[in-house]
Amino acid sequence: GEVREYVGVPVTYSFGMGRFRAIAAVGGRAYLPARGFDPLELARTLHKREVNALSAVPTLLRILLEEPAIIGDSGGHLRWLEIGSQYMSAEEKRLVYALFPNARVIQHYGLTEASRTTFLDVSAAPVEALESVGRAEGAVEVELDERGRIRIRGPHVARWRVDGEGLHALCDADGWLQTNDLGHLQHGWLFFDGRADDLINCGGVKIVPDLLEDRIRAKWSGAGFAVARVRDESRGEAVLVATQGGPETLAELKEIAATALGEMGVSAAGNLHVRHVEKI
Repeated sequence: GEVREYVGVPVTYSFGMGRFRAIAAVGGRAYLPARGFDPLELARTLHKREVNALSAVPTLLRILLEEPAIIGDSGGHLRWLEIGSQYMSAEEKRLVYALFPNARVIQHYGLTEASRTTFLDVSAAPVEALESVGRAEGAVEVELDERGRIRIRGPHVARWRVDGEGLHALCDADGWLQTNDLGHLQHGWLFFDGRADDLINCGGVKIVPDLLEDRIRAKWSGAGFAVARVRDESRGEAVLVATQGGPETLAELKEIAATALGEMGVSAAGNLHVRHVEKI
């Protein structure tokens, strides 16, 4: 009942709706930002102790990590943080915990059809598990198919998809939901390896766009960017880095992206394209 949570994710998504349900279940209160997640508003309400919990996706938390002074000492007032929706590196999780040192920091993995499939207690996880998205709890089961894609079974899994033609089964006869997410398991910990449908196959080398974006983001402070695949006659597929930055930024971004690719064991020569776009 003491929960006062700043819900920094849209309530129209499973994560946001799930937070409102969880907060209501324990008799707490939820705050829905009028204009969406606002770092200054969060800092102000934390400082005044009007909120003591937060739910956010990694993209929003990275805004705070870029400007940790916004939160400052007020981060010590946070008691609970739930992270969901996207990949987040172990180092980013460490930095988030440092920003909110007294909070129990929980990351979950799951789809809209199977929200909160695994949980990782970032504030208590062993070092070797910090890069993972946690373990399945209770009656929930996780396994990998022969192609390394994650399969999920449990009472939390949606059974049907609804459209104008009626109900369509989401699970197979044994109750397994097949995802397009790649992963691997180590001692029960699930590691997210990217989307199978986003994977870049560059001359036989598999590149996960999320991981490449993460490496570039650590070195790049310019305009917004995104990584995708493009067709390449000799290699099958090559890497595209698209940015909203002007033409004068392309050379620097290309150098950073080339370095990041090299760290992943891929030569940038002929494998990398950097382009300006009006909007991502």
